Amino acid sequence: MKHAYQELVGNIINAVRSEALSVPRFVEKKEGCIRILIYPECHGAIKWLGLDGLFGFDDLPDFEISVPIFPGGTRKAKFDNDKGGVDVVETYSITAMKIAQLSDAEDSGVMLSGKKVLEGRTVENGFAPWKGALVCYVKCACKGCNPDSNDGCQFCSVYVSVSGGTQEEDLDCAFAAVPVIKEYFAQEGYGVILPPKDD
Repeated sequence: MKHAYQELVGNIINAVRSEALSVPRFVEKKEGCIRILIYPECHGAIKWLGLDGLFGFDDLPDFEISVPIFPGGTRKAKFDNDKGGVDVVETYSITAMKIAQLSDAEDSGVMLSGKKVLEGRTVENGFAPWKGALVCYVKCACKGCNPDSNDGCQFCSVYVSVSGGTQEEDLDCAFAAVPVIKEYFAQEGYGVILPPKDD
C-alpha cells in the first residue's frame, strides 16, 4: 500500500541527487548520504504517515529514511588526512548528528545546521556543528488539532540532511529539497515556512 508521504520523499531524493550531480566528489566517488526526517506534530500527520494506531499524540515519532547519495553508492566516505593516511567517515551518522544539532538550536529561531551550537554540544556527544541540514515547518489550516490556535496547528517539520561533500556542497544539495517541499504542501493546502539560505 502506497502512503501519501512517499511521493514527497521520492521527489526530495530526486532533487537532492540532481543537485549532487554538480558536485565532482559525489559524482566520482558516490560516497555520501541523504537523510530525510519527518516529525509529525498533530494526529493528522500521524495518519498521513500511515502510523495511525501505532502512535498516539503523546508519543510522536521521528519518521526517517536515508539513502546513499547515488544508487549503488556507499554511505562511508574516505578522505585523505594530513598524516598521509585515510579517514573513513560514516556519513549516515553525520547526517543524523547535523539534524540533532539543528533541532537542539531551533528554539533560537535557527533553521539551518552549523549556525548556532549551544554550549556543551560536542561531536563526541552526538552534535555535528556543520552545515548541511535544514528544516521546513508545515502548518495545516485545520482548527481541530489545536483549538486554542487561531492559525491552525503545526502539521509537521521536515528535515533534510546531506553529508559527504564540503559543508557548502552539502548545504546546496539539501536546499534542492526546499522547492519540492514547498510545492508538495502548497498543492495540499498547507502553509510552509522555509529556511532562508543565509540564516
